[in-house]
Parts: sequence; C-alpha cells; structure tokens
Amino acid sequence: MATVSKRRNRYVLDFCVDGKRTVRALKPGTKKADAERELRRILEEIDSGSYFPVKKEPLFSDVANRWLGIKKTTVRDNTFRQYRSHINKHLNPVLGNRKINAIRLDVVEEFISDAAEKGIHNLTLRKIIVTLGQVMTYAVKHGYIKYNPVRDAAKPRSEVNHEEDERVTTLNYEQVRLLLQHTKGEKYCTLFMMAVTTGMREGELLGLKWDDILWRQKQVDVKRTYNNGRFYLPKTKSSKRKIDLAPQLITQLKKWRVACPPGELVFPNDKGLPMSAPNMIYRYFRPALIRAGIQQVRFHDLRHTYASMQIDLGQNIKYIQAQMGHSSIRVTLDIYGHLLKTENPVAAATLGSAIFNTGNKTVTKTKGATGL
Repeated sequence: MATVSKRRNRYVLDFCVDGKRTVRALKPGTKKADAERELRRILEEIDSGSYFPVKKEPLFSDVANRWLGIKKTTVRDNTFRQYRSHINKHLNPVLGNRKINAIRLDVVEEFISDAAEKGIHNLTLRKIIVTLGQVMTYAVKHGYIKYNPVRDAAKPRSEVNHEEDERVTTLNYEQVRLLLQHTKGEKYCTLFMMAVTTGMREGELLGLKWDDILWRQKQVDVKRTYNNGRFYLPKTKSSKRKIDLAPQLITQLKKWRVACPPGELVFPNDKGLPMSAPNMIYRYFRPALIRAGIQQVRFHDLRHTYASMQIDLGQNIKYIQAQMGHSSIRVTLDIYGHLLKTENPVAAATLGSAIFNTGNKTVTKTKGATGL
C-alpha cells in the first residue's frame, strides 16, 4: 500500500514498482498536500506504465515501447500495427539505445537524412517522422525531456513525386460504364456505382446504413467505417461529411433497396452482416474487370477515378476536398494536383479584359488607386 509519512522533518513516499518497494524522500519544506499530490501522480504513472525512477534517465526504446503500449488500447488495429512497425523496424534499431534526453535536433535530422539515403520511400519516411514526433511529445508530457526536437527538424518534402503519381490509377468514362455493365448482381452494381460516383472509401461503403441516406437532400451522411470486423467512427473531423448523390445513383439505390434483404446495412452479406472486403474484391470486383476487358485496378482506384473525373469536369478543388473527406486542401492537391490544367489561354484573356475594361468586365476604381 502506498503511503506518505514524515521522517526527520521531511515527507517520504513509500510505494511499489513492479513488485519492488520504493522509498522516495521529498525535499525539506514540502507540504503534506503537495506530498500526497506527488504520490498520486507517481501512482498514475505506474498505472499507465510511464513511470521511471527519478535518478534513471530512460532510453528512447523504453519510452517508445511504453507509448506503444498505451496506443494499443486507443487506436485502431491497423494504426497500431503501423506504429509498431515504425518503432521496431526503423526507430528502435537506430535510436533505441540512446537516452531520451540525448535525442536532440541534430540527432533527429541525422536520422531523417540517413533514412532517406537508405532509400526509404518519401511517404513512408514522413509517416515514421510523425510516429517519432508523437513519442517525443509523450516524453515531454511525462517530464523526460523539456522540448520536442522533431518539431523543428528539417523534413522531406511532401510533394507527390513521379513514383507516387504512378500509384494513382483511374478509369475513364467508358471503362466505368463497361465495369457496371459487366458486374453481376444488383448489390455489387450499386456498390461499385456508389464508389465511383461518391469517392467513398471502402470501409465507409461497407459500414453504410440505410438511415445514412438522406433522400430529400440527395446526400449520404458518412458517420462510420467498417474495417477488420469492427465499426469505427470517422478518424478525423473532415472524414465525417455529407456527400452529394448523382440522380442516377439515387435511382439505383431505390432499386436495390427494394431487393435488399431487411436490415440496417446497405450492402450486407447473406447473413445480414457487413460483407467481407476481400471476398467482394476477389469474387465480384476483379471478375467484373476481366469481363469488361479492363486492366486490373484496386477497388480504391474507384475513389481516385471519382476525383479525377471531378477535376476533369472543372469542379472546384475545395468542393472535391470536402466531398472526399481530406483533412486539408493540400492533401487533395498533393495526390491529384498533377491532373489539374496548368495552361488556360481563355483565363488569361478574361483577366486582361477585366483589367483593361475591353470586354464586359469592369474594374471599379478605389480611392488611392493609380492608373496604368
């Protein structure tokens, strides 16, 4: 049992760590209320797995592994596996034996530079740096260090390079029509049609319920996702969104609703539960591509197809970002910016006409403005 007692004019904390008794004397003059508060803090750290003895400076691997243990119960399985991979494969092998307070800005930048030279993909490296930053923030929070050096470290550029561009594969309008024509089953035809006309993620489609369809507003309300046998709330605020529905999709949804077995889900399996993504892809999506004579693409490429078609039709990039649920417009531009037109003579002519008042546009004079 943890206790606070007074010995020789100073308070002493008595508690156990990993089954071993620990006695810690506080500095003279400490008040009893402060001593009790300090004991509660220590017990909370022991309970959360973040406690280290005062005289022991923890290694990076100690802090990283404790942080990882906490994350195991607070993030999704896929996210946890990614964190664990970053720490075990990339961070601990290089930084693990260093004391946490010895990891300064120069150490972090050297790690980033060496990782880039080893050929780690730019996107992967940026994710590893995010994980490192979270570990160091945890270290600051628990008093192991006073400053997170990752915040000021020079990071690799986020612009999508040529290799990443090649990963964005899309279908054209005719291929989309062929895919839907060669899809067997009303359910899967509706599913694929909804994927390509809304840009919804696979998990968002599999977790969709009929109550999420806003018939009067002609929208779908994205409230959840389904992955690895579990329902989740959207990961970010921007992922929770309302997406506009095409009239043709609304007609198809109404048709499928009549044929759909009773239940909450829009796309259930034969038992009324969320369908298996691998089963849907290997038994229905890929065979439909083969029958349509289309090269093999990922199901996620239907989302890319939605974005590319919206861009081709001249839709506002901010609108596309909101519909797709990207956290920022920069994410949308990083992925699809190469699809945007960089030449537009008509736009230049329109601007010139507006400035020089040679067309229908007029320039309103403001006080203090000077002529050309």
